[in-house]
Amino acid sequence: WTAGVLLVRRLAPLEVALLTTLIYPLHYGPGLVSQLHLLPILVAGYAATRLDRLGALAAAGLCAVAVYLMSGGRLFADTVPWDQVVLNEFTLACVLMFGALIHEHRRIAATLVERNRELERLRAADAERVVTEERTRVARELHDVVAHHLTALIVRAQAANRVRVTDSPADRETLEWVIRTARDALTATRQTVRVLRSEAPHGSDPSAAMLAPGPSLADLPSIADRLRAAGLDVEVHVAPDTGPLDPQVELATLRITQEALTNTLRHARARRAVVTIEHSPGGVRIDIDDDGTTTAPDNARRDGHGLLGMRERAASCGGALRITRSHLGGWRVQAWLPNAPVCVPTP
Repeated sequence: WTAGVLLVRRLAPLEVALLTTLIYPLHYGPGLVSQLHLLPILVAGYAATRLDRLGALAAAGLCAVAVYLMSGGRLFADTVPWDQVVLNEFTLACVLMFGALIHEHRRIAATLVERNRELERLRAADAERVVTEERTRVARELHDVVAHHLTALIVRAQAANRVRVTDSPADRETLEWVIRTARDALTATRQTVRVLRSEAPHGSDPSAAMLAPGPSLADLPSIADRLRAAGLDVEVHVAPDTGPLDPQVELATLRITQEALTNTLRHARARRAVVTIEHSPGGVRIDIDDDGTTTAPDNARRDGHGLLGMRERAASCGGALRITRSHLGGWRVQAWLPNAPVCVPTP
């Protein structure tokens, strides 16, 4: 009986309690040989405590009657072994109380798990809302400030090109270069604003919206052309075995190269820069060498964010960036990025 109750107690606890309390005492017969023979009733009562309150109380009542009868108690009997009855009923009450406490503890634990999941969902929704609000704020600032100044720059440069006094080819080429570069910057700014204002699908990676659409290494020659027009001789060497890169890694590669060349033009007073991008075991390696000033780049501008931004770009992909001396006489910016990026949030 004990083995049978243990096997089916989880499937039908109420039915097990009914059968055990009604049939087992009749099958056992009068006179309790050992208190261990109450074990089937105790197990059935323990299993019934997982039911609702009404079912558990009904099963407890049946178990109490069965224990009373097996302990020698009889209806309308003159003599009842109350010491045996009280001891066995107390044992049953302890088992039922223990079962009720165990099942209540499990119910509370399950409720806490569900509430924790709900809390996590609410936190994720709140974080998504905060990110959306911040993206909208950044997009608004880009549109109202950066795009406004770029538009004014284009209009003034076009006006200056129309009313310039001299017909020097150098002046005309410079103004046209300013207008073209400002238009490219304005287009990129508006594209960034559109991406920031577009919401990523629910449950997707928030960084996916920032990467699509995005620039690629195919834009590197045009960046080099703009810098050559500004006076920096740029050589670009991209190894043919580099292969396709992850979009996040490709974007970081392009932006690190662009920022390093911009710093070379602005701060290093260099005349030549060499960009080398080649395959490295497990990722891609970037080298930007220049022949500029020997002043340490970290000390060149205390108020700039270019070096910090490059390091954050590399770290966001799980890579690393360092600055050393170059064989050209200036400085070398080296970066290694894994082709399968590690999703690390950029500060």
